[in-house]
Amino acid sequence: MNYVQALLSLGDRRVGEILLAVNRLEGNWAQAMKEVNINPDFYVYRQKQFDEILPGISLIWASLKKR
Repeated sequence: MNYVQALLSLGDRRVGEILLAVNRLEGNWAQAMKEVNINPDFYVYRQKQFDEILPGISLIWASLKKR
């Protein structure tokens, strides 16, 4: 898994600010991560607890509840 994939799958709603910057900067991820006051390494490299509910799991549960 590459860095951006990890960031998008493990990040929370604040990562949306990076996505907006990437769009504004025409796909320049490196520049967007420098401009936004969010540390993407926090989401990608931090230790996760075994029983931690990750953002992707929350999305899956939310979509299942709607069925």
